[in-house]
Amino acid sequence: MEIPSDCTVSADARLSNGEFHDKKNHIDVRLVGKPASVDIDGDRIKEQVSFLNCYTGGNAPLPDFLVVVGRGGRLIASKGLESLNTAAVHGFNGKTVTADGHDIRFTADITGVPMSGIAKVKGSQLIFDMDPGPWKSANFTMQGYGPAKVGSRIKNMPGARYDDSCGIVRVPGRPRNVDIVPDDSGTVIKHVGTRDPRFHTRSGAHVGMSEKQLRKIYGSALKPVTVGAQSPEDGLAISSGGHSMAFWLDYEDRHVTTIYVSDGPAGPVSFCDVGYEEDES
Repeated sequence: MEIPSDCTVSADARLSNGEFHDKKNHIDVRLVGKPASVDIDGDRIKEQVSFLNCYTGGNAPLPDFLVVVGRGGRLIASKGLESLNTAAVHGFNGKTVTADGHDIRFTADITGVPMSGIAKVKGSQLIFDMDPGPWKSANFTMQGYGPAKVGSRIKNMPGARYDDSCGIVRVPGRPRNVDIVPDDSGTVIKHVGTRDPRFHTRSGAHVGMSEKQLRKIYGSALKPVTVGAQSPEDGLAISSGGHSMAFWLDYEDRHVTTIYVSDGPAGPVSFCDVGYEEDES
């Protein structure tokens, strides 16, 4: 079969029995995992779908690709998995591909982070449509919200990237009005929070709740803290396992205005409101 140009092989290079080796230039290309047969265009002729790995020497092997191959080994479409997660350059496990109608369903486990979704062929391109995964049923906990875990590395969330112009983390599937804020290095999740009453903690606390209602839930575990984004504000926080969950309170009516989970003690959080308002889902 034809080999993707990203693998930096000669134009006439082909896989033989699922492999290609160029010892002189230290290039190894091979199919990996079990392939699937998918009729991608509805013509009742099934194409072959598989993962393919390129190694071009050095300490930075290319990540696996998802490839679609037609009759005679013609390469129809391909795409590198680093588009799902930059950590894919270090390889991943748990790879499966199956047919989902005329689409391709895939699963992968990149650096311990499972993911799944649908791949669609558009011309010579593969378009990935990730499953919503754990975002949909998540609550705020002392660990964060869904896959956004405070203290974890940003690259471990599929598709996540740091927007240094706004001081936020952008990630596919993030519910609107859930903030993900990195540490000063831009590599680790420092805070996860919201100002939207739709989102609740596991114990049922939410924005709009009164201080009295909040104390009824958490009791003496709540401690006074100074929080805020642009200026100091009053808040109450609980702490456990090196993490904190802070509830910002309106100065006048003492209702909860914001909830933030942090890696470390509760305190001020800074980011731009433009990022807060965007819907990444």
